[in-house]
Amino acid sequence: GNTNNLGMCYDTANDKIVIAYKDESNSDYGTAVVGTVSASDNSISFGTPVVFNSGESSNNDPVFDTNAGKVLIIYRDSGNSNYGTAIVGTVSGTSISFGSETVFESANTVNPRASYDENAQKTLIVYSDYDNGPGYGTGVVATISGTSVSFGTATVFNSVNYTNNIGVAYDANAQKHLVVYRDNNDDGESNVATISGTSVSFGSQVEVTSNNAYYSTPVYDSSAQKIVVAFADQSDSGKGKALVGTISGTSVSYGSIVQFEDGDTGGNQFGVAYDTVSGKVVISYRDQTNGNYATYVVATVSGTSISFDSPVVY
Repeated sequence: GNTNNLGMCYDTANDKIVIAYKDESNSDYGTAVVGTVSASDNSISFGTPVVFNSGESSNNDPVFDTNAGKVLIIYRDSGNSNYGTAIVGTVSGTSISFGSETVFESANTVNPRASYDENAQKTLIVYSDYDNGPGYGTGVVATISGTSVSFGTATVFNSVNYTNNIGVAYDANAQKHLVVYRDNNDDGESNVATISGTSVSFGSQVEVTSNNAYYSTPVYDSSAQKIVVAFADQSDSGKGKALVGTISGTSVSYGSIVQFEDGDTGGNQFGVAYDTVSGKVVISYRDQTNGNYATYVVATVSGTSISFDSPVVY
């Protein structure tokens, strides 16, 4: 069937992949499926899809909570006034079962994203609250207990209208999260987030780029102990660019911006992942200038600098 708004996480306890998506062939219901990767031939097989939200579900973003051994899926529930909602999933074999849906924001919630905090053993959820501002950047802490999830008090990190294109990544070395986003001036901006108990606090806003940054996507490089932020520079024909961020205390500093793609990459979000075996970052994107071909590039971080191999169409 036709799918949209996909998100994915790795369940380390069960060695499975969990994909959450909007099933447009089934009334846009929020649906999840468990995937098993074969190490022998790199193939993937899937169990039976399971509906977790019998309503239109968008911005689906699952994360794995290693302490609870559960998957937390956050999403915008268009079937319930666009409220920000979360649900706990339990993987067993090739299937997944769910607890009850729980609302974390009783307002029009846009672009929710989640990041698991290994130190606090909590999940940070960041989103744009379109009933406040509208579009204030907001964060809240989620705690899993059994098959249920509870939330702390929501905290605003950007009280400027229309915070969008939000991304978040956890820095295991600094034990902080980096939230990146585009503000109402279209600049790429960021804040460092710290979880304490069930609360979250944010450092001062730091600019990623003064250009119009689409779909800023961060990922943590555990070897370099840095965060790589990739984005489409809409002030420069959508060219793909990236830079390295270093968290210190409650702030972040950035190295120089480096271009990895001459073509227009601004049509969709990037897929950005860190490969623990090679110690490299892989950025996947749609190259609109080259027939919308699916393309990836391998990045190497050295200090506060980043370099790239040649892009590859896959």
